[in-house]
Amino acid sequence: MITGHIIDSMEQETEQDWVQRARQGEPAAIAELFRRYWRAARAAAYGVTGDFALAEDAASDAFYAAIEGLPDLRDTQRFGPWLRTIVIRTARRQRAKTSKENGAELRPGLMEKLYRPEPVWNGRNLWP
Repeated sequence: MITGHIIDSMEQETEQDWVQRARQGEPAAIAELFRRYWRAARAAAYGVTGDFALAEDAASDAFYAAIEGLPDLRDTQRFGPWLRTIVIRTARRQRAKTSKENGAELRPGLMEKLYRPEPVWNGRNLWP
């Protein structure tokens, strides 16, 4: 069980402290960074993909890439913006990959033809 004292000391540590400890591979530090940034990362990914499941995948992949890339982070005070950049780039790749897999790269004008509503008879005339 975590006591109040431990929780208080966790809250007093700076982001920079957590990043330094995560760089050293400390699981608690990695978990704390995840706890602090998961919702924002998922929201940023959702803003790019528009799909909740795809956003979760992108945010998860981005977190993994960020933790693996921590040695490359020059300014540990900039972890949040750095992570956000990774999340957005990852989400864009996920969206593009999914679009290609779903055949969304169709010739111009084809989508309008596919989704044009059929005329409907309302008893007096046809209307789209």
